[in-house]
Amino acid sequence: MTSANLARVPVLALTLIFAAFIASAQPVSRVILPGHVPASVSRLAPIGRLESGTELNLAISLPLHNLEALTNLLEQIYDPASPQFHHYLAPDEFDARFGPTEQDYQAWVDFAGRKGLAVTGRHPNRMLLELRAPAATIEAAFQVTLQTYAHPTEKRTFFAPGVEPSVDARLPIAYISGLNNYSRPHPQSLHRSPLKSSSAPAPQLIGSGPNGNLAGFDYRAAYVPGTALTGAGQSVGLVEFDGYYPGDITAYENQTGLPGVPLQNLQFHSFNGTPGTYNGEVALDIEMAISMAPGLARVVVYEDDPNNGLFNTVLQAMSTNTQIKQFSSSWAFTTFGSAERTTMDNYFLKFAAQGQTFFEASGDAGAYYNPIQTPQDDPYITVVGGTTLATAGPGGPWLSEIAWNAQEGTVLDSFPDSNLIIGSGGGISTTYSIPTWQRGVSMSTNHGSSSFRNSPDVAMVAENIFIVADNGQQENTSGTSASAPLWAGLAALINQQAVSSGSNTIGFINPALYNLGTNFSFNACFDDIVLGNNTNSVPTQFIAVPGYDLCTGLGSPNGGSLINALTKPDGFIITPGRGSVGNGPVGGPFSVSGQSLSLTNIGQPAFNWSAGCTSTWLSVSANQGSLASNGTSSVTLTVNSLAHSLPAGVYAANVWFTNLTSNLAQLRQFTLQVSQELVSDGGFEAADFSYWTLVGPPDVYTNDIVDFGGDTN
Repeated sequence: MTSANLARVPVLALTLIFAAFIASAQPVSRVILPGHVPASVSRLAPIGRLESGTELNLAISLPLHNLEALTNLLEQIYDPASPQFHHYLAPDEFDARFGPTEQDYQAWVDFAGRKGLAVTGRHPNRMLLELRAPAATIEAAFQVTLQTYAHPTEKRTFFAPGVEPSVDARLPIAYISGLNNYSRPHPQSLHRSPLKSSSAPAPQLIGSGPNGNLAGFDYRAAYVPGTALTGAGQSVGLVEFDGYYPGDITAYENQTGLPGVPLQNLQFHSFNGTPGTYNGEVALDIEMAISMAPGLARVVVYEDDPNNGLFNTVLQAMSTNTQIKQFSSSWAFTTFGSAERTTMDNYFLKFAAQGQTFFEASGDAGAYYNPIQTPQDDPYITVVGGTTLATAGPGGPWLSEIAWNAQEGTVLDSFPDSNLIIGSGGGISTTYSIPTWQRGVSMSTNHGSSSFRNSPDVAMVAENIFIVADNGQQENTSGTSASAPLWAGLAALINQQAVSSGSNTIGFINPALYNLGTNFSFNACFDDIVLGNNTNSVPTQFIAVPGYDLCTGLGSPNGGSLINALTKPDGFIITPGRGSVGNGPVGGPFSVSGQSLSLTNIGQPAFNWSAGCTSTWLSVSANQGSLASNGTSSVTLTVNSLAHSLPAGVYAANVWFTNLTSNLAQLRQFTLQVSQELVSDGGFEAADFSYWTLVGPPDVYTNDIVDFGGDTN
């Protein structure tokens, strides 16, 4: 090295040191994070400042990468024609392809260390970093002042920043949860009332529970009659923001004859599971899931304190457990801004990619109010509306359903400042565009949107529900909070059959449901709810109509046929999906004396079929046959003379149709009510009302005679 070069070395070193000094002296660019100041703050005067030593939990949500590639992959995973169909990602695969990077995550860990924020939770998928610190430390880290305010609609104070927080622009971030507690999760369940001996019984004593309410095995009798599936080997995960009394679940199982299903509790943010005001919501969810799927391996209860509202911590924990294929929530998280919705959607996208499905109650305030509670309109979950169910009696078969609409002008427990109807939630999103799987639905008569996401997707019973809650109290409840966990239990039955047949589990169920709901299989797989409404301030929003509607979605499940269609489709379609109901005095005549069923092979190789009936008073016109590809045949069920000798009572004839190639069987029930009242019978298209007593609010019925097809008088 020459002397000239040696002379330049100190100068170069000094230049680099000086440049580094200048760079470090430059102010770090910061970015404002919108969506953290509740809208009400601008209209409120602060009461004071949050005490500086108040310890707060925060959850830093980091953004996913390659979102376009993720959504494209999901379309392939749920497209039966794609080689990627039902090829789900393992959590580590998802994290490697779409999750935040190690560098992104470490940058936040370093930031927390510099600012004095304690890291209380690190997660391998790097989507969430949990922090805890005193209010003063948080204020300094995010350059905010946390003030207290009187809540405008609730009897409490809340804290929130007066301005939006900011962070170093180099830090990747989607949202900071925990900077305010303006909104807290609340249950969708409408109300509960203690059962008393003087309580009015449910119409027609439709269930086997006290006062004729629905309980235990009643749901299986109505929706999956004849199935041996119990959910064996499957688990259900429940989102909860309160604790529950374990003895309540045991008491419910003992009273209804259900087996004991193992429960596992996972608790967050130092919540110890002590039951609070909303313990009945938790008990309801557990009891409905095990009623539909009494053979579950376990129910996993994800419990957090409702005062925290850090819902992403619960979703984060769920996303790591791919042994659970079905989750359910009966809670409205809160009213979210776009940034907070994005953090929530990232988990729902992860569920779908990993082959998991998430059911959410549609709410109990009828046609959607504004703003829509989250996540009732989310396109990455299955939203479940409510119905009023009529059965032939305790433990008896399904008779009919209408859209759940209890009464108008009643103040809801969940929305004490409102004056909304009590009924199945449904409506049109103002946030999300219409998903691909919903685009094939006709919106010409249901007042739905062809541009934005419509809800709900499906429905199930939401009224006359018996539960045990509040430390041993027997109660009657209603609300779509019952409907969602019932569907989660049904999903466990579906996945049990998928596993036993060697197929992949169903994953995110909406694409498959809407595929069935927009083709020839619809009337075989769903009970189309065509009566009732959930109208709110606008009389046309919304009316139940044939096909999809914004009261009950595609309808309620016709269990056996739907399970077969989703797990091992064999092309054997039997319509209509339900049998008929006849009613009359001892000796007859009966209002409906027969039914015609259509048997179709939709594009499969020719197969033989057989039929068998469990009751001698019902004749079947053919007990075997053959169906060519795309061929159709018909079978007639006829009440014969032996029915005239039946004493008063309710009788259900089970007619089994078996595809002798696949060995899959489907059940159709013909119900005969001898000297019994009839509740809004599904076979009423015969137009004989002479033996009817309609029980329920008159405003939810119409005078139209709707033809379901197939019955003969």
